[in-house]
Parts: sequence; structure tokens; C-alpha cells
Amino acid sequence: MQPKVGFIPLGGSIYEAKQIEMVRADCLKTIQRSAVRLIEITQDVVVNTKKVSVISEQVRKENVDLLVILFCSWASEEIINFLSNELPHVTFLLWAVTKPSEMVSPCGLISAASNFKKSGRKFRYVLESTIQEAVRKIETAAKVSMVKRKLAAAKIGIVGYPPFGMIDVTFSEGDLAKIGPGLIHIDTLELLSRYEDTADENVRDIISSVVQEVGSVNVSNEELAESSRMYAALKSLVESFDLSAIGVRCWPELREERKIPVCFGLSRLCDEGIAGFCEDDVNKAVIQLIFQWLTDSPAFLGDPAEIDFEENIILLWHCGAAGMKIAGNIKDVRLESNVFSRRGACVNFSVREGPVTVASLAGPFNGEFNLLACKGEVLESKGQTGNQARISFEMPVRKILDTMISCGMGHHMVVCPGDVIEELRELSALMGFRHVL
Repeated sequence: MQPKVGFIPLGGSIYEAKQIEMVRADCLKTIQRSAVRLIEITQDVVVNTKKVSVISEQVRKENVDLLVILFCSWASEEIINFLSNELPHVTFLLWAVTKPSEMVSPCGLISAASNFKKSGRKFRYVLESTIQEAVRKIETAAKVSMVKRKLAAAKIGIVGYPPFGMIDVTFSEGDLAKIGPGLIHIDTLELLSRYEDTADENVRDIISSVVQEVGSVNVSNEELAESSRMYAALKSLVESFDLSAIGVRCWPELREERKIPVCFGLSRLCDEGIAGFCEDDVNKAVIQLIFQWLTDSPAFLGDPAEIDFEENIILLWHCGAAGMKIAGNIKDVRLESNVFSRRGACVNFSVREGPVTVASLAGPFNGEFNLLACKGEVLESKGQTGNQARISFEMPVRKILDTMISCGMGHHMVVCPGDVIEELRELSALMGFRHVL
């Protein structure tokens, strides 16, 4: 999933054209070799405001995730000011180079940044000693800007209301809209209606597919059919409402009273690129989406179930709704009854060993969302129920837990394979999150 980046070079007419072109060419050549889809908005260095409207129209037409403004030299501040006025909803990244020093490129960036600050315009910037390092940071900024735009277009569905007493997973719909996603409220009766209407043939196809994938099936045919029917009902809702994520009030009505856990269905959706999330925790669904778009991998939502201060380890656990793509080996996946209801199919496995990023989003508190993010490594785990990740953290777990408690982060944490800490920090700055850890 390549972010789309627009490129506009600026320069000053008082500087030598040959040197300006050299800067433009060197920077362009390097960014063209990067992991972004580069769009040259204009091949000419912009030295005045004459073509700003034409250039702005081209930016809108290309619908870029990030617009890189390169200061090949100092440039008239009017140019960047007019571009900003014409493109209020585009994420700008200002780029200056340190050599040749006589081009005074950093001065152009600093002037533009000051103007943006005074006008309340959000922006990103890179000012590095080498073009290569600058482009690496542009790649990160581009990925994050793509995530921001995808959040703005996302629809999150919630079936029912969060389980009794879970104030920590409730949310402000108005504040959620400020960071992007729209919310679709779905009645539990609608889910059950679609469950009842699912054709038997569809259920048989689902069962046939999954039993060939997993290592073992330790539930009855009836239980597997019920869970497959629930998956089909959830998928029907996703398709009807064009959802990027869906969560369910999974207990007590469905799990305890109807004996139909939704874990299997949420797991299948996660593997298909839809963030299936537990207990209607919408803020954590936002993190699942962010992780999914940054890594092209499903994320795992879990509770801190075991804590070992001496070994600096937290074991995260949940019922069995994680996507199978993050298992160590697909043949280690076991379909087993839900540990609470003793019925229905859960997708049980330990998360794949290796580096991970763990994050949580909560709030808002005093108008700000809190974002917690830290790095760790999943170690071998011998657990037999649900999904679990036994994580050794880089920072003290005492500090992580103190922050979770003092900042009201809630009882869910989200895990994704790999290290995307830098991207999360960049996203915090872009979205206005309070990065608490």
C-alpha cells in the first residue's frame, strides 16, 4: 500500500538557476527511489505566485496523501502562503536542504513554518544533513498521512452498546468524528436477523474452508456451524454498511444467553482486512485500523492478564478473536470452545514470536486523546486458551502500567508485528494526540 506524495520545488529568482536545478534534481532522484508513489505536480521550479492556482488545481486532481514542498533555495513567502490558502485540507511537508549553503534553503523553511504557526496551519517538516535521511523521514510522514486520510474515510460499525460497567471502552461520538471515523450504530436484533437468514450452503462453504487451514478442530459440527453462521452475518453487515471495522457487544446476550460467541467471526474478518474488535471498544478499533494500514497485518487486542515485574513481562490475553495471520504457524491454530460459555468456536493460538509494537488510545480528556505506545518482543508462550502474547518490553513494565492507570488508558492493549513507534509518534503530532508514553 504505497502512499501518494505530491512534489513541488520552490526557488528564488535571485539565486543561480543552475544551482537551484541541481538541488531539485538531486532531491527528486532520491525520492523517486523511495517507497512512495511520487507525483511531480510541476516539473518547473516555482519562483513566483503566477501559477499557484493552476498548481493547486493539479494537487486537488491528484488527491495526494502528502504534499512535499522543497525549498531549493530561499523562496518568496507569498508562494507558500497562497498554496496554503488554496489547499487548506492537504497535509504539507516542508523540506529544506543544508547544502549548498549559499542557497539559504533552511531560511525558507523556517519562514514558512513561522507563517503557518501564526495562521494555525498544521504541517510537518524535514531538515536533515543528508538527502537520504530526509527522504527516509518523508517516507514515514507519507505513510502516516495516508493513515490519517484513511481514518477520515473509515466507517466503524458497533453492534449494541458496550458491556455493563465498561465505562473505559465508551467514547464520545462527536470527538471521534474530529479524528476521522464515522460511526454506524447497528442493533443486536439486526445481527441476529442476518444470522438466522444465512443460507446453509454458505455455512458449509465457510466450514469447508476453515477446517483445511487450521491445525485442529476441537468443537462439534453444530458449534462450528453456529460460529460460521455468525461470521457470515457479521460479514453481511460489513458489506451492507461498507465498514472498515466492526465491534460487537459480545456478552452477556450473545455469549452467555444465546451461547453464540462472535470470536470466530471477528477473527475471520481481521484476516480479510476488516478490524474486528471486542466489547465495542471503539478507541482501540482506531488503533487496530492504524496498525493494519501501517503493517498490512491484523492486530491483536488483549487484556493484561499476567504481570512479571522481575522479568519485565506482560502477558496479554483474550478469548480467541485475533486474525490467524499473526499466529506463529497456521497449523498451531486450534478451534476450541469459548472459555467462558463453553460453547462456540474460538480461534486459539499464541501470537507469533518477534518484535512488536503495543499501543492504546483513550479519551478524550480535556479535549485531547491520549496515545500510549511502546516496543517489545513476543516470547514463546505455552498457553492453551484464547489468544495470548507474552511480551518482554524495552521500557519498565511498571512505567507502562503506571501510565495506563494514571492516564485512563482502559484495560485493552493492541499489538501488531514489527516496529512502528516512529510512525505513531509522527501520527500523534499530525492528529494532535497527547503522546503519554
